[in-house]
Amino acid sequence: MINFKRTFLAAVLQCSAVLAGAQTTLEPFAAAPAAQRSALGERLDAFVEAYGRFEWGTLYDLISDAGRRGISEKLFDHAMFEGDNANTWSYHLYTFRPVRTSKVREDVYNVFGCVSVTHNKTSEEHIGAVRAVFEHNNWFFTNWIFADPMQPCSQLSAPDWKPVNPVQLEEPMSPLTCYVNLCTL
Repeated sequence: MINFKRTFLAAVLQCSAVLAGAQTTLEPFAAAPAAQRSALGERLDAFVEAYGRFEWGTLYDLISDAGRRGISEKLFDHAMFEGDNANTWSYHLYTFRPVRTSKVREDVYNVFGCVSVTHNKTSEEHIGAVRAVFEHNNWFFTNWIFADPMQPCSQLSAPDWKPVNPVQLEEPMSPLTCYVNLCTL
């Protein structure tokens, strides 16, 4: 009977360890405060949806103060509209499946996931990141970018995956930056 109890206890502990590991893997926002994870997921979905549907007014409402850099909604809307119509950027964000999050500094996080984009009328998927900022008691975003170098989404499943090079997400979205600064991509 004692051997059965030990075997049963060992099996329960092993299952608990597997489940704990699985929960960590399944929680893409684990680095963010637990009470704010659900809101982060909802707001990130809204950000990606607005970007993918070319809803620039909605997107503006989801951009952080740092991402806006003092630019008005009217200028933002015009810059995004003009940039899209003139094809001044080569990638357009359509989907983002978050996998893991890392803390950059207080209330600032990089969310890594699988990004689906169109490029020259073809669809591609690579690892990308979105910068999330908790401000004004809610989640906002500055920008998104591919991991450098570009990597297939399958690499995100490795438990020890980290970007090869640090992601640079301090700037606002490139179409906005280029429109205001009159640059070309």
